[in-house]
Amino acid sequence: MQRQIVFPLFEEICLSTIIDDYREFRSAFMWCMGCKLCMHARSIVYCRANGIGWMSDGSAADSDEMVEQMLLSVSMIHWMYRDWGVEYFVPVYSIPRDEKRSMLKDMGFHM
Repeated sequence: MQRQIVFPLFEEICLSTIIDDYREFRSAFMWCMGCKLCMHARSIVYCRANGIGWMSDGSAADSDEMVEQMLLSVSMIHWMYRDWGVEYFVPVYSIPRDEKRSMLKDMGFHM
């Protein structure tokens, strides 16, 4: 399997404009959203190149203090996938953090 490189895309989308963007929007979270956007863009490319029709991630409502976890951001990512013919879903978005941890513990994971 060919490894997909994300950094050049991140550099083009986020790093090349980060100072100007910070001056305009006054938020360091653009870094996080830029990173997430690049990872999802590469995931779409990978899915389409390999005939994969769906993608999911671990975005969570209980982390919505981070811009890339907010419902609006998750919705926009969903629309981006839809535009490229890939179904995107976030299976744990509405599950509270304590419940997720309990489920993982029950499956044998240690946190």
